[in-house]
Amino acid sequence: MGTAITRALLAAGHDVHVWNRTPAKLAPLVAAGARACATVADAVAASDAIVVMVRDYAASDALLREVRGKVVVELTSGTPAQARGRQAWVAANDITYIDGVVLVTPNLVGTERCVVLAAGAPAPAWLGLGGRVIHVGDSYGQAAALDLALIGTLWGAMFSTLWGARIVEAERVPLALYTQLTGALEPIIHQATRGLLARIAGDRSEPERASLEVHRVGIAHLREACDTLGISTALADAFAAPIARAADGDDFADLIRYL
Repeated sequence: MGTAITRALLAAGHDVHVWNRTPAKLAPLVAAGARACATVADAVAASDAIVVMVRDYAASDALLREVRGKVVVELTSGTPAQARGRQAWVAANDITYIDGVVLVTPNLVGTERCVVLAAGAPAPAWLGLGGRVIHVGDSYGQAAALDLALIGTLWGAMFSTLWGARIVEAERVPLALYTQLTGALEPIIHQATRGLLARIAGDRSEPERASLEVHRVGIAHLREACDTLGISTALADAFAAPIARAADGDDFADLIRYL
């Protein structure tokens, strides 16, 4: 990802100084027009804005310890609490701080499809990396929170797809048919999730299409089938847990209180 970000900035005409723990990795970027720096201090001194993407916040903290009076764009993945933990350092060192998240894969960085979320100080347009940058709020943890929520949504879909494929495999249903039907289900899932988010936000104008009891019975059938087939019931158990805690009169959107 760091290479893709650097290439996007170079393509936009920026003067980019780069540093890496493994200097040999910089060779392709230098060939593309970047300027290699021997130390982090050299890169910081040569730059008005510092873009950081490393393994984790601990590694980033070690690199940024001596930075003063700069714009710092943190694109390292982490938690909202880790992002908020930068507040004292920012205040003590005259830092203009942006905590950001690149929402796309490296092949889309530098294209119009690139999306970057930014929290903290107002984000410059160049942070869109060829696409767009969305300022999500002043609190440093807000971009990280959205990143975790969105990647959690993706993981939920991917693990559920694996689970579904395992069930049809065990029952000797052609995987191609499952693939075809998941495609047909996508508009229904989209409508259901949008309706769910609207209800969480307080819009209960549309009636629920299924009671929690209907969901409970369906999940019980799913669990029983998996148990019979020797497939893990962990996802079914996770689905059932908040329903088991629900109070009379709750609907699906109210389950958010039990997570």
